[in-house]
Amino acid sequence: MASIRIKYRKSKVKNKKGSCFIQLIHKRKMTTLATGMRLNDWEWDTLRGCVSFKKATSKRAKELLSIQERLDKIIGDLEAIEMELEDNHLDYTVEILVERYKNHGSYDSFFTLMERRILLMEEAGQNRTASNYRETLNMFKRFRDGHDLYPGNLTSLLVEEFQGYLQKRGNSLNTISYYMRILKAFYNYGIKKNWIKDNKYPFQGVFTGMEKTAKRAVDNKVVQDLIDLDLRNKPTLDLAKDMFLFSVYTRGMSFIDVAYLTKENVRGNILVYKRHKTNQRIEITLPDCAMRVIRKYTDLMSGSVYLFPLLRHPRRGKDTAYVTVLHLHNERLRKISEMLGLKINLTSYTARHTWATLAKRNGVETYVISEAMGHTSETTTRIYLASLNNAVLDNANEVVINSMLNFHENQSDD
Repeated sequence: MASIRIKYRKSKVKNKKGSCFIQLIHKRKMTTLATGMRLNDWEWDTLRGCVSFKKATSKRAKELLSIQERLDKIIGDLEAIEMELEDNHLDYTVEILVERYKNHGSYDSFFTLMERRILLMEEAGQNRTASNYRETLNMFKRFRDGHDLYPGNLTSLLVEEFQGYLQKRGNSLNTISYYMRILKAFYNYGIKKNWIKDNKYPFQGVFTGMEKTAKRAVDNKVVQDLIDLDLRNKPTLDLAKDMFLFSVYTRGMSFIDVAYLTKENVRGNILVYKRHKTNQRIEITLPDCAMRVIRKYTDLMSGSVYLFPLLRHPRRGKDTAYVTVLHLHNERLRKISEMLGLKINLTSYTARHTWATLAKRNGVETYVISEAMGHTSETTTRIYLASLNNAVLDNANEVVINSMLNFHENQSDD
């Protein structure tokens, strides 16, 4: 008989959860089976070889109980497969046990399947995508109140109920689509890998596109009022202000691209990055005002790879999912909008469209600023930008920034 045990492996990364796996030993051969379940170091009892509930809150205890039950089920399924092989007098190895387990479709927990997919992404170095998947899984778990389900029970009705749950939480159509796209991508992956046997097409009729965002730019006066707004005693609002302005200073850089900037993206006064949405390489000569924003956070971010304290704040010491960061940023911009007495709230997208609008008002050619920013497809944008020298784009940026910084002078001349 094989030795089949639950084991725990600590993460090599500080403050990261470790992973639970199954160790199988038979005929002096050993192999392991990933489970996709992760625990904090203090949540594992090494002596007993099981989950520890000692330091868990009541909410976390419920999650830990579910993890232990799923681990026990994997052990039970493997032992049942082994008994079947023994009863039929079939010779087998640990590799055969694992292969039989996978082909039996014993990964019959939706949460376990998705955890396994996340683990595979992390092992492949796809940490950004894995983080998005984990955020979606956590939201789906909240919707289910922690109750797992069989993949075959993910029906179109359940998906519609999840959509309704997100709407009641106040999520925008685009945010709801974000969660649905990830769930759909995972479901299709499960079908491809034969983890999910019967495709019930649960996402038919569910919106997974992008709602065209209203173009709400602000003028020079609002930008200047924002620059003049003293928020030194409100650090979180001050950060939102700086990120909004940094986006305007960098040709309307998308907030997601700002959030993921690392120090490696900055080479002197040149910023080089790839757009998160299109993977297009962008190069910007940073104006002094943008460099000042970067220098403002240099000391705070000295121990981090990131440029700004968005996805990981040094004082918190843990990562924050992008969807949460975006929500916080827009909520802070809403508060700033109230302080400025604006009729329409500033958002992360406002900075992007403001740059384009100010460029157009200051005589920059349409093909340079690319009206494709308002298109549902960015094919036209890529065609325009591919044919333009970076100096042309930097000059356009200089025109926009000068129009903002010289606003007070122009007002006094009048």
